[in-house]
Amino acid sequence: MDRCAITPHAQGLPPGTPLPLRTAMPAPLPQPRGRVLYVDDEELNRLLMLALLELRPGLALDLAVDGASGLAAARAAPPDLLLLDMRLPDMSGLQLLQALRADPQLAGVPCVAVSANAMPDDIAEALRGGFDAYITKPIASARLFGEIDRFLAPAPA
Repeated sequence: MDRCAITPHAQGLPPGTPLPLRTAMPAPLPQPRGRVLYVDDEELNRLLMLALLELRPGLALDLAVDGASGLAAARAAPPDLLLLDMRLPDMSGLQLLQALRADPQLAGVPCVAVSANAMPDDIAEALRGGFDAYITKPIASARLFGEIDRFLAPAPA
């Protein structure tokens, strides 16, 4: 088995020269911060979202189980990002989005559809209806975090 090691000699230094240790670590990338509201009637989906967003300590997650409670939660504590299931027991995700956009306090909050409907027509309809992005279930964490980073990017220092 071949082993590769960086030695002083390999770096052009005389044998026996100690290698300097790198003491400066690169600065960690800034993590997004903010409040996210996820509206989904399926408990398992809410638990999964909770587990995923626990990986992002700068985020606070609020959960709602239907359109009416989602609208009430958004009005009570306006989120920085909305994640909406497209099939809720009392209204569709598009209907909830329309109600949110009609509220001046919530009209500008980025809104991402989260749905098992992965057909191109479903996605196009949601985007035409005013959603800022569309994530399909099962949720790919990289895709979710990419959208969160896009909408909740920290301000440049």
